[in-house]
Amino acid sequence: MQLLITIIQIGVGILLVLLGGAKLLGMQQMKASFAHFGYPQWLRLVVGGVELVGGLLLLGGVAVPLTIFFGAILLAIPLLGAMMSHMRLREAAGLFPLLLLVLVAVLAWQRPLGLQIMMLPQQAEMVETLLPSETVVAHPFGEFLEGVQVAPDGSIIYTNLLNMDFSQPSFAEVLASAHSEIVRVTPDGSSMLLATTPTGIVAAVPEWTEDGLYFSVAGSDETRGLWWLNGAGEFEQLAAIPDGVTLNGIVQGPNGRFYIADSALGVIWRADAATGTVERWIENSQLAPRTFVGLFPGANGIEFWNGDFYVAVPDRGTIVRVPLLADDTAGEPIIHASGISGDDFAIDSSGVLYVTTHPFNSVVKILPDGTLSKIAGEAEGVVGSTDAVLSPDEPALYVVGDGGIFEMREDGEAKLVKLTLK
Repeated sequence: MQLLITIIQIGVGILLVLLGGAKLLGMQQMKASFAHFGYPQWLRLVVGGVELVGGLLLLGGVAVPLTIFFGAILLAIPLLGAMMSHMRLREAAGLFPLLLLVLVAVLAWQRPLGLQIMMLPQQAEMVETLLPSETVVAHPFGEFLEGVQVAPDGSIIYTNLLNMDFSQPSFAEVLASAHSEIVRVTPDGSSMLLATTPTGIVAAVPEWTEDGLYFSVAGSDETRGLWWLNGAGEFEQLAAIPDGVTLNGIVQGPNGRFYIADSALGVIWRADAATGTVERWIENSQLAPRTFVGLFPGANGIEFWNGDFYVAVPDRGTIVRVPLLADDTAGEPIIHASGISGDDFAIDSSGVLYVTTHPFNSVVKILPDGTLSKIAGEAEGVVGSTDAVLSPDEPALYVVGDGGIFEMREDGEAKLVKLTLK
């Protein structure tokens, strides 16, 4: 399907460049055509210019995909005019611009990246109270630090995603060649590799419990679900979620079951590690990415505090609070904070959130009343920030990031950074 769309893109682009050029060069056939419809020749030059620019935008989209949408929308204008001109004279030749109009509409629908970038959620204005920072671990560009937790002995556990091929057209194909490393940093600063997942199994976001380390795993229909790193250092699938799409944040609820955010569906799955049973705990539009214009994930990071689940929804620029009702069902989602595209976050005992913003390269503090303040940015080593965890033993926040992998910062490093809280 993707190859067919690319062929249409290139074919229509070349054709419209040629047609636009012919109009601008004043070829006799083009002059006669505009005279036939009773249009002035200056309009031929305008239409030719629009067709030439639109065609070039389609062709340029081979290298810069965000231009495709704008080229398709621009070309729809002269094509619609040509079709209506032929229809006015009841000419069958109007079918040709109609066909081209359908094709550019398909391109706009299938390649909306330009529109999606225009419609990215805006970050709210906020004060800056930047914290002291230090880099604990740095990985080379191309590695992707995704999740972080603190073990009972004070060690920092983080996941490192490797061999993710972002050139692939679907998320499943991105993960097909990838795997994860689970790394431990001891209190004395030494690092050790705890485990490596098999290829195609990406253990992204960890959750530490008294029983050990649990993960949400995004992968194929067979591997997608809740996994556990057992005492022998082996990965074991405890609950399969084949109906899920993009499993992301995970947290253990007060009832011992695990709640896993699905960034594509706007669903929070509830999984029982003991029985392997899984259910859709809640599905709500406030947890889903926006239709068509959505570029960022829907429900992403998830934490539990004071009887409620808090969920970061980066594509909507919100933190959503979902009450846990007495019968273990979900209450109606409530927007806790807005103007913040959070990836994941930590939450302290007083309900203060420390939110990582991934492509916005920052950590934002959210007070219980919704007040926002930026506490770290690029100067503090926070680039492509993906997750954060509070230390139980010291006033510190540990943050992991990808080093700007989506911005193609080839000099960037994927870091584990320590922020000293004031």
